[in-house]
Amino acid sequence: MSEDLATGFYSIGSNFPFYHGVRGARAILFGSLESKEFEDTLVILGWLIGCFVISFLVGLTNVYKRWRKIDEHFLLSRLFYTGAGSRITSTLVMG
Repeated sequence: MSEDLATGFYSIGSNFPFYHGVRGARAILFGSLESKEFEDTLVILGWLIGCFVISFLVGLTNVYKRWRKIDEHFLLSRLFYTGAGSRITSTLVMG
């Protein structure tokens, strides 16, 4: 369906990368639309970079939470095992 014949509800899709991918494919394959390949490419790259940054930040927070949990367990084990046990245990815990 042509963009001109669609109702206003379908204009919400212009904010998503699939819309721009389809529009770019129509322009390349059929020559049916005016060439806005630069705009389409920028939108798709913007979404790609934005999703990458968000997933990277979420990954960093997960790693930070895991590191804190490991660090807490290490400190507790160090408190409990340094005074008791053999010389080997103390050497393993203290480093």
